[in-house]
Amino acid sequence: MIYDKIMKFGYHDTDVTGISYDESRIILDFEKGIYDIDALGREKCLTSFTKIIITVDTRYAKITNCVEIFEIGRKFKTISLETFCNLVKKSTLGIDNVYYSRFNSIILFECGIKDKIYMFYIDGCTNFEVFFLDK
Repeated sequence: MIYDKIMKFGYHDTDVTGISYDESRIILDFEKGIYDIDALGREKCLTSFTKIIITVDTRYAKITNCVEIFEIGRKFKTISLETFCNLVKKSTLGIDNVYYSRFNSIILFECGIKDKIYMFYIDGCTNFEVFFLDK
């Protein structure tokens, strides 16, 4: 179950250093890792370089049909996945919280870059995989 996979780790105060995507997956890179969680739900320590691969339902013709990104600064606007990926290339994306809804299997990343807040929604998630890499 996706919820259980997400909640095995802590994401608050971690940084996404790269985002990429293909037809059915979004890939997030965390160069400094994510937090291991102990039996009591407390963050223990950072893992090694982490890659998270989120797979979406194949009923979507394009990956961009299941993603919404809202930028909240002085104004509120929607930005494209490509624009968002380019922003993350220029600066790290700080994660505040990660939420999951079983209704249509939605993952929401509440995050920020510099003085802007982003709400990054991924709809129709079918898998959530976490890989630890030695870099």
